[in-house]
Amino acid sequence: MYKVHVRRTIIFAVLGLLVGLAVVFFSKPIYEARVEMLLGSNFSGRGPSMMFDEEVKKIMDRNAPQGVQTERQLLNSETVFYQALAAEAPNMLEDWEKFYLMYNVITARTPNQDEQGAGVAQVRVRAYDRQDAIDVANGVAEAYDATRQKASKDSIAQAIEYLQTQIKATELDLNASEAEYEAYKKDQGIADLTRRMTTEEDRRSDYEGAIQAAKAELEGLDEIILEVTKLMAQTPPTITDSSSEVRHPMIDRLENEVQSLEAQKATMLELYTESNPKMKLIIEALENAKSRLALVRANPTAGGYSSDRRNPVLSQLETTLAGSKTRRSELLGKLDALQSTLDLQVIKLASTPEMEIDLTQLQRDRIIYDEKYRRLKSQLEELLNRRETGTPYAVVLGELGATASEQPVAPEPVKLSFIGFIAGACIGLVFSFALESLRPRVYTSGQLADLTGLPVVASIPSLPGLTRTKAVESLAKPGGRVMESFRNMAYTYLASGAGGGQTVMFTGIGAAGSSSIGAAQFAVALAQAGTKVVLVDAERTRQVITNGFDATDKKGLTNALRDRMDASEMLLDTVHDNLRLLPIGTVPEALISEAGPDRVESILASLRQRAQIIVIAIAPTDIVADAAAFAAKVDEVCLSVSARSNEYGSVPIAYDILDKAGAKSIKLILTDTGRDGEPFSSPTSIQRAV
Repeated sequence: MYKVHVRRTIIFAVLGLLVGLAVVFFSKPIYEARVEMLLGSNFSGRGPSMMFDEEVKKIMDRNAPQGVQTERQLLNSETVFYQALAAEAPNMLEDWEKFYLMYNVITARTPNQDEQGAGVAQVRVRAYDRQDAIDVANGVAEAYDATRQKASKDSIAQAIEYLQTQIKATELDLNASEAEYEAYKKDQGIADLTRRMTTEEDRRSDYEGAIQAAKAELEGLDEIILEVTKLMAQTPPTITDSSSEVRHPMIDRLENEVQSLEAQKATMLELYTESNPKMKLIIEALENAKSRLALVRANPTAGGYSSDRRNPVLSQLETTLAGSKTRRSELLGKLDALQSTLDLQVIKLASTPEMEIDLTQLQRDRIIYDEKYRRLKSQLEELLNRRETGTPYAVVLGELGATASEQPVAPEPVKLSFIGFIAGACIGLVFSFALESLRPRVYTSGQLADLTGLPVVASIPSLPGLTRTKAVESLAKPGGRVMESFRNMAYTYLASGAGGGQTVMFTGIGAAGSSSIGAAQFAVALAQAGTKVVLVDAERTRQVITNGFDATDKKGLTNALRDRMDASEMLLDTVHDNLRLLPIGTVPEALISEAGPDRVESILASLRQRAQIIVIAIAPTDIVADAAAFAAKVDEVCLSVSARSNEYGSVPIAYDILDKAGAKSIKLILTDTGRDGEPFSSPTSIQRAV
């Protein structure tokens, strides 16, 4: 069967080769032009050279290059290719879709270059004319550049329109902010907020200094009143004639106070002028202290003692006490007025930070709008400049641009011939197997019996891993076991009343048919049942039985036919007591069918004298005529049918050949069956048999 597959495969392969050559002969020559372009070399340079606002960036990025992968897709688009054809080769527009199928953009790779990040794209254009291919390849670069330029200009125009709108709105906001700022300064009467805050702070310091001076003087008066009160309590109201003078106790205290105030005055003169409010308070306190000191010095003694008159010291003390209390009342009033003025100044200063915050906020708003206005104006100027200058996007490598070879790149005779040959071979192989698979097969012995009307006497399951020779070798060894289906066949055959001199022939169908295993199984089963059997190997196409019993160098059937020798003298003993073997002989090329009916009958008669039953294995019925030569001389024919390779339609053909040759009885044996569904086909029995 495999020869049929090979023959069909070769025929289809030759047909495929011819088809490939025909395609080469009738196809127009195709020329290919190539041009390499640098993608992504200055994508970053084409981006903003200055910091644009986020909305402007979004507008600019809508049509901006997104990377080399996107740019290769744009180069490979129908739009760019069609524009190149329209500009460079209008004669190709009618079939532009066909040429577009041959158009390709690939990555020009280097060993260390990643496919996704490769920045060099190779444009390949194919056309029937070499110059057209070169022109279109160059036109692709120009069309790509024009497409990118248009997209860039559209984005710039949209961004300019957006910026112009924003500039107008910002200009209005800036004018409003400046007007509000100036109005606030005018309402608050502020020319210089810092200078005003410094002046108000100086005033507060002056008021605090005056209050401190008044408090110091008040403390001095309190001490004088206390001392005078103590002295008055100690001074008698009258004095005697004798008197003595005592220095007034306030003189030293007032002198110290005058010295302290003069020192403060000298210190403050280094910082302030005499017209300064702080200096005025110090000078006023110093003059007051000097006047009190002069008052006390006018009566420097504490008085004299007299026996008959009022004590003058007491009178003086009373006068001093009254003056001190009067001055104290004046200071308290002045201190209250100064404190009220200071409180108002503090309140005024407290409101200054809020004013400063409001003014600062207005100033900040004005600065923000001014900066925004300047930024938008600079962006607008940048975009206006870009719209005028433009940026080239297509960077073609090489000074010559696109190049093309002088020879066409397609069709390729060797390639198409090889493809046609391989494709034809594959189609032929698939066709052959499909054809064989569509033919009906015989799968079970019951199906075979129903289809043919002939009895199936035994079945041989498929034996994976075992060749025919090994299957027979297992029977030629001591302890060789027979399949249960053939043991049943032997007992059934003997029970049918078969006597001495019976002859059974095993044959097959087609190149896959083999009668050797069935004949050997049946012969060994009969021998083990106690019947004397001669096993004849007449299958000269394979010699399975002769090889299995290791008798390849022994004379046998072919020697008896050719040399007219006695076949019974060539019988060989086997390991089975009741089984003897007649091998194929040393001249298997001798044709059994040429021996003639008489010679066949003579050989069978000679063998019948040595055995009760003769079992013959012979070549397939429809391959050689050997089976026809023996058919009329045997008592029964067992026809082997393969469930794997034989169609059931071939069984009637083989039956008809045997019937016309004079076969008396024909029975069937099914080989290559499954291990399930057949009698005596359990794995245990098969394992014992092999």
